[in-house]
Amino acid sequence: MAYKVVQAFVDLKDGDKEYRVGDTYESDDPKRIKDLLANDNKGRHDYLKGKPLIESDGEQTEVEPPEEVEAPKKGKK
Repeated sequence: MAYKVVQAFVDLKDGDKEYRVGDTYESDDPKRIKDLLANDNKGRHDYLKGKPLIESDGEQTEVEPPEEVEAPKKGKK
């Protein structure tokens, strides 16, 4: 899934890759995405705290899991 960078940062977990505002950030790692969407996370520099680093690019939306449906109960015919 692709996200738009809204705060410039260096991704220490991706070989010190530098991201600038407007760049596209892509990852399939839900934990990493959650960290970058959060306003704060462990290890973030003070000047990056209090705001997310990425946001949804608006082109793809997350799909909610389907509702669970109960199987019909077995009964007399």
